[in-house]
Amino acid sequence: MFSGFYDFSPFKNSFEIYFGGGIGAATAQLTTISLGQALDESAMVFAYQLEAGFGWNFRSSFNFSLGYRFFNTAEPEFVLSTGPRLRMDLSNHEFITKLRYRIDL
Repeated sequence: MFSGFYDFSPFKNSFEIYFGGGIGAATAQLTTISLGQALDESAMVFAYQLEAGFGWNFRSSFNFSLGYRFFNTAEPEFVLSTGPRLRMDLSNHEFITKLRYRIDL
């Protein structure tokens, strides 16, 4: 996944807002026993993510933040040996807390 984020501080450098996203690939794996058949397949699919939140710079190099992340992929398709096709919906919603250490180069 290739990701990029942008932070900006509209509140005198103690609070900041961030947003970003990424695109790439994800591996979907299906391991199940269904209709008397064992299935263990994987597929590589297109994936993307979006993230946004706000943070508090409580020291010069430390930041505590709260955010939201949405992750989604194209629908992988798996085929049973008897012919039926199985599709997966792979998406995820997350609320995130982070403690970040900033390195200024």
